Formats: sequence, C-alpha cells, structure tokens
Amino acid sequence: MKSLIALLLTLSVAFALSPALQAVDKEAKDKDKKEAKFDAADLVGEYEYVSGVDSGKEVEKKKLEGPVKIGKTTITAPGEKGKDFVIEYTLDTKASPVAIDMDIKEGPAKGKALGILELKDKELKLAYAPMTEKDKDARRPAKFESTKENKALYFVLKKVK
Repeated sequence: MKSLIALLLTLSVAFALSPALQAVDKEAKDKDKKEAKFDAADLVGEYEYVSGVDSGKEVEKKKLEGPVKIGKTTITAPGEKGKDFVIEYTLDTKASPVAIDMDIKEGPAKGKALGILELKDKELKLAYAPMTEKDKDARRPAKFESTKENKALYFVLKKVK
C-alpha cells in the first residue's frame, strides 16, 4: 500500500510540474530559433528560377530562363535583349524575414528596390517592390507574395551550385 501511495504521489508531482517543464522546453526552442541567424555566406551561389509573379500575374517561363548568380554583394540575372542585370545589394540579417535593399547598376532598367528573402533547404524566396519614378514610396513587402495591390515581384529560386 505504501508503494502505491508513493507511486501516486510521484505521478501527482510529475503531472503538476508538466506545464512548467513544457514552458522551459518552449523557451529553449524559441532561443534556438533566435540564435539560428541567417548566414549571408549561404546565399552565395548559382540559382535557377522555379517560379515568378509580378503584381499578381505569373511571369512567363521564357522570362525565367538562365542562371541567377549571387555573390557577396551583387546579383547577376538575365535581362532582356541580352543585357544582364547587375544588382548591388545589402542585407539586414537581424530583420525577420531578412531584409534586402537592391540597387540595379547595369541592365535594361535601373532603379532601386526594397525586399525580403528567405533561404531554406536550397530554396530562395525573394519578394521585392521596385522604387520607380512613378512610385518612389515603394514599401518593403511584409509577406512572400505578389498582388496587384502591393505591386511586388515574388520569385522562388533553387540553388544549383
């Protein structure tokens, strides 16, 4: 009988502590997520387009051909009429999602853009809003989406090298 009482007491204590232990476990997992910061070096490489959306409309597949090369400070992407885009960029890796500021230096069009990106399992998601003469007040997208309203571009790319 004493062992049954001891067992019930042990189970009662374990049951009472269960929420506290779960909270400690959740805090540890949250801390791990915060510490798993974005490593910009992982972004460097060569990518292929998977899909693209411009202001809510699918980008034609023929416009998604050719490699996109990402270096430490530049992105080179195929452009129209054989003129590649050369884009300088800076990252804010403390932002969530990571913020990217882009400045097109060469190519069929020039300008700046504000965006966000995520690299996970060799898949790069990039959403950005161009800052044009008509729309100098472009806003950085908050989500990985492109709609008629936000006028953003959203691309998914796959890292191949």
